[in-house]
Amino acid sequence: MLRITEALAEPAISQVRTLLQDYATYPGVVACLQDFEGELASLPGVYGPPTGRLLLALRQRARSERRAYRMRRITQTGRRNL
Repeated sequence: MLRITEALAEPAISQVRTLLQDYATYPGVVACLQDFEGELASLPGVYGPPTGRLLLALRQRARSERRAYRMRRITQTGRRNL
């Protein structure tokens, strides 16, 4: 079963931070943010309400899986960045 929750407090924010740090170390992945470490330290930061969302997806299986998604407003038209 997949459960998606908004990461508003600990320990969910730390889990998202760890997932993003792990993702940034994959071969071929370039952290596209100018201040990647600063954004990690300030989570949820710009990804928090009211203009963003920091989501944590948890899959309950024999081996638990976790995924993180972050969205923030990038224009005044309300488009989001994943």
